[in-house]
Amino acid sequence: MSAQSPPPLVFVSDPWDDEQHKMLDAAVHEDVHGLLPLRHTEPDTILKAIIRMIIKGDTQLMKMPDAAVLSQHSEQLFALLDEAVNLEQHTYRELRKLQILRVPEEKAKTTVATLQDPNQRQALQKAFEHPYRGGAVDGFYEYLIRNNKLFSAQGTTYYAKFCSIVQSSGTGKSRLMTELRCKDALVLYMNLRGRTDKSFPPRDDFPARVLTENVAVAADACAARCASFWIALFRTLKEDLLETLSQNNNNAAEAIRTWNAKMCDMRSQGRGAFFTKMEAFFKQIRLDDEAASAVEETADRMRDLALDGSSKKDEKLPPGTKELQDSYDDLIKSLPDIFPEDESKIHLPKLLVALDEAHRLHGMDLECAAIVCRTISLYSRHPLHKKDSVWVVFGSTTSKAAHFAAPRHEHPSLRVYEGGELLFTPYTDLGWDLFADSLSDIRATEAAKFKYIVHFGRPLWTSLKDVLDVSNMMELAAIKLKGANNDLKPSSECLALLAQRFGLHVTFGHPKSVAYVESGVASHMRICISVTPDRTWMYTCYPSEPLLSCAAAEELHRPKVLDASLKFLQEKVNEGMIEKGGRGELASRLLWLLGKDLYVRSKLPSAQAFLRRDDRTYTWETAELKDCRMIPVADFLEFVFGEGVWTGAEGAKKLFANAHLNFSHWVSMDGQIGCSPSYDMDTSEWTLRHLCRSSAVQCCHTQPLVDKVIPIYFDGAGKLEGPSHIYISDKATQESNKSILSSITPRALGINDMALPYIAILLDMGRPKSEFTVTFTEPNPVLRNPGGPEAKPLRIYAAGMYADTFPFLKAEKARTVLDTLADLVRPEPLVDKPSSGVPP
Repeated sequence: MSAQSPPPLVFVSDPWDDEQHKMLDAAVHEDVHGLLPLRHTEPDTILKAIIRMIIKGDTQLMKMPDAAVLSQHSEQLFALLDEAVNLEQHTYRELRKLQILRVPEEKAKTTVATLQDPNQRQALQKAFEHPYRGGAVDGFYEYLIRNNKLFSAQGTTYYAKFCSIVQSSGTGKSRLMTELRCKDALVLYMNLRGRTDKSFPPRDDFPARVLTENVAVAADACAARCASFWIALFRTLKEDLLETLSQNNNNAAEAIRTWNAKMCDMRSQGRGAFFTKMEAFFKQIRLDDEAASAVEETADRMRDLALDGSSKKDEKLPPGTKELQDSYDDLIKSLPDIFPEDESKIHLPKLLVALDEAHRLHGMDLECAAIVCRTISLYSRHPLHKKDSVWVVFGSTTSKAAHFAAPRHEHPSLRVYEGGELLFTPYTDLGWDLFADSLSDIRATEAAKFKYIVHFGRPLWTSLKDVLDVSNMMELAAIKLKGANNDLKPSSECLALLAQRFGLHVTFGHPKSVAYVESGVASHMRICISVTPDRTWMYTCYPSEPLLSCAAAEELHRPKVLDASLKFLQEKVNEGMIEKGGRGELASRLLWLLGKDLYVRSKLPSAQAFLRRDDRTYTWETAELKDCRMIPVADFLEFVFGEGVWTGAEGAKKLFANAHLNFSHWVSMDGQIGCSPSYDMDTSEWTLRHLCRSSAVQCCHTQPLVDKVIPIYFDGAGKLEGPSHIYISDKATQESNKSILSSITPRALGINDMALPYIAILLDMGRPKSEFTVTFTEPNPVLRNPGGPEAKPLRIYAAGMYADTFPFLKAEKARTVLDTLADLVRPEPLVDKPSSGVPP
């Protein structure tokens, strides 16, 4: 290469799929074509063509190169442009791969998934120290009081004074445990995370080593070690609290606050000194020969320690039982001001021992985890202290910490230990939307702004606002939703991407359902709502969380992911694990939201989830999430149904010209929509709340007439301003249900306070032939609101799950979507019913 020769052009990876390239090419070619023919002697022409390609292309991933760089590579760029415009099928794909046109990656993304970066840990630490929001600590405090009363009540047999907090990642479990200090209870927090896990709160090395490492030993050795751990804990507590009392002039309230301030500060030197002292006590403990002999004599009975429901036997107690109970008794009696015998205060929580990341207790050997619980049972049943409110709480994302979700083929009694003794159901109510902005502070037309969206849902997102930019925050959300495995395969990751947005309902009683919901909470951000008393089932869902929905949408529409996910969903529906709904509700949710996704990506083909400002910068204040952005209702209907949507509905397009919608996910209602004396907000406020979090509504099964409500908003550009609705009725029968359409009105739904134009749609998805009609007439005078005339409705009837009915499904990218939807509304095959045994 001569000294004057430019360096070769560098081509980088291609983030766009074929469909996105086609859309980008179509947008670019008209402008570039106007510059033809390209003249080698006019370098400005090349520059103009490049500028147009960027302006009309993906501005989030492409940038203008320096003039010097353009000049240096003008010959090579000219050749590439000339080739592109002279191809039979014009494509600028190769130009988009040029490194000189790409926005450089702003930072490495090696640690974002696990929050291992020191800056992220520092941000979590800072958030941990901010004033606590929400009422979860009050609920948890009452939960412990109730548990203590149940444990000490006559006629009930609870196994031990331990309970659990089971909830998915980022919901505030650790903070809730330590926040109990504000209720004047002592809190000893211990984190058992692994040695290589550098997240926050940090690992407490001594407890983690003793309880989770080298546990593959004989049951007697594990029991002895566990007893020694708790003996050391009680002795250290006694000594430390007596010293703190002395320093506070024996003022118990001041001593508790002083001690908690030290032990709940994760950076406190005093906290480290406490565990150092505890380890020294632990090393001094030697269980006597008599106890050791007792272990050998009862080795064949130690299987009872597994808490597997086997019958009780009159076996000798495990090693260290007497020392354990004596040390517990000594702690309580030595601190009467902290553990008073006053009956009016006896059930108020006095000491909470919090074991976080408790799933690690199970390690390789489930029996050792059971021995930890058995040890807690041995001291908490002390006959003199059964009422003293000293509790152990296990915190974890996985149900192993509570050990409650038995597979269906096991008898439920396997989760009721010791032949009928009871366990306490987990605490799950940690709160939601704790940092959400007030509705009055969010304009509906600005609801897509990242600064609003990020505050909905779990507190994790707000905690990281000072250390993660928009791109890294979206990456983190996607990785946490998919779980540890970032290489998407037909598995629970596929279902997580769909379930978070499309409201997948898990069939109760299916053999694989328990494993699915457990995995969802532990690894895929699913929320545990409650647990049945026998702990055989937990109710879970994905509450409205638009940031996570946008991350899921972006992952779902990566090349090949949508097809793989839909095929896996079909399998799970056909297996009976996921409900499709008797009226085609699941198919309808997929149809509308995937239709909206594809519309958005046809207009904004960016490979990233957010939009930049015109100057191509983005911040928490300026970025918008494209899947939450308002889109025109008229354009969306035309995309879904084709241009024929306005045939016979002259004037409707103009009437809805300034109406917009923005849903990114579905939320399911527990009760019927509509006005009622018990409802605490009007319909307008209810609708605005859904618009501001970009959610659409799946109605409850008892809702009359309609199955879905999509909020829309008239932006005031015309004469109309305010919220309204699209009402959708789902049907999946082969018989026509067209007559129902005229009955769908706001008043018929109990909505008497909405006056703006609305849209009623009946999807007759089970019909054997495609049919589509639109009417735009005056409302039925019989159904008018008593307070005035009802707004003029647009009514749409769409029959059959065919591409003729929904033209957007003709696109190559939507082929699998159509196949899936058609399968979901296909009538169930007729099967012979089993004989009753009674002759005809």
